[in-house]
Amino acid sequence: MTREQYLDLSVVKNFIGWMAKRLDAEHAPFPHSYLMKRQKKVLRFESLFDAVSQYDFQHKDFAEFLKERDFYSAELKKALAKNDAKKTAALCETIHHWGEIRFGQPERFTSSGKLVPQLKTAVKILNLRAFDTERDITEVNSNSTWIKIYALLVDGFVMYGSRVGAGLCLLVRSFCEENKLSAVPYPISFPWGYGNLAGNNNPNKGQYKFPPFTSRKQRVRRTVEASWLLEAVLEKAPRSQFNKYPPKHRIRALEAALFMMGYSLLDVPESFGQDAKQ
Repeated sequence: MTREQYLDLSVVKNFIGWMAKRLDAEHAPFPHSYLMKRQKKVLRFESLFDAVSQYDFQHKDFAEFLKERDFYSAELKKALAKNDAKKTAALCETIHHWGEIRFGQPERFTSSGKLVPQLKTAVKILNLRAFDTERDITEVNSNSTWIKIYALLVDGFVMYGSRVGAGLCLLVRSFCEENKLSAVPYPISFPWGYGNLAGNNNPNKGQYKFPPFTSRKQRVRRTVEASWLLEAVLEKAPRSQFNKYPPKHRIRALEAALFMMGYSLLDVPESFGQDAKQ
């Protein structure tokens, strides 16, 4: 399936229109709150834009994250352009730790000479305008680290991890509930994973079930579809506050909003209920 074919699916078009209205609280608020257990406080968002406004990872706000992200992106692209296997391997290892990926076995990179052509092939395959979900992607590795690396190399490719996935699934589930659907339609049934969150981000509820991360093909294909969808959401909302960001950073801002939303999908405990309303 091509980008045009995917975005032309009726349920995808309906969801894009629905989500575009919920980017900013002024149009259609999308409140979400959860308990930050370590800090023993409730974090509350009124909309997706409010979520990116409250971005916090490794004690960095969104502006600081963008600065680091753009640095790693530029350095990695330069290393690939120079066919510098040693620098590319070192950067990939740094990116692995930068993302604080703790779940599963750490990714080990080698400067043996295979990494540079492997990444160049992946970048070519993952071109979002030319990608077809039926194409052979056996040469594209896929886990949390590789997805982050591809997001630094491929324009518009979403850094789809456990938190971003949970945030997107939360929106899809709300869309299904509001429209009284009997189940989550396959085209928007995005995968999720526990990651470092120990089940706090499980989006399954009642008849609304989402698949777990499974195969390499599934993760790459669904990440591409999520990238197509989120770009279309932003294009559908030209007056959104997300447009205050430069074009190349808008998808990163929406990605960051989902990241913040997806930390926990658990209800706030009643003992913290008052705090959630403040």
